[in-house]
Amino acid sequence: MNDNMISVFAIVKEYFESNGFDASFDELYEEAEQLSQSVQRDAITDRTEKVAFELASYDLYWYLKTLVKEDAFNFDVSDASDNLKLFIKVLDKPGVWLENDALYEEYQKIYGETVVRSIRQDKK
Repeated sequence: MNDNMISVFAIVKEYFESNGFDASFDELYEEAEQLSQSVQRDAITDRTEKVAFELASYDLYWYLKTLVKEDAFNFDVSDASDNLKLFIKVLDKPGVWLENDALYEEYQKIYGETVVRSIRQDKK
């Protein structure tokens, strides 16, 4: 279990116990996992709307500098999976379509800039 899952698990366990339910670990784990996944989906949906709105306020996507895209996406360096999901969903909003290799290259440019910025901040 990751940190998010552990905290959700603790909340679900406390809820079950405070309401007099005696649930097994498996039942609690399953409930916590479903809640965690739901919250994660909602967070990606909210971020997708925010990033798509911010990018729409600029010129066409193709004319934006990588730094502007990096600012808008503000990827989490430790969560490549959700970053990629966010990236794909944001590009789908205005209908930006890229083939697999080009999509990955575009993502890598933005993610790479995020990593560089993170390293600079850590050094400071």
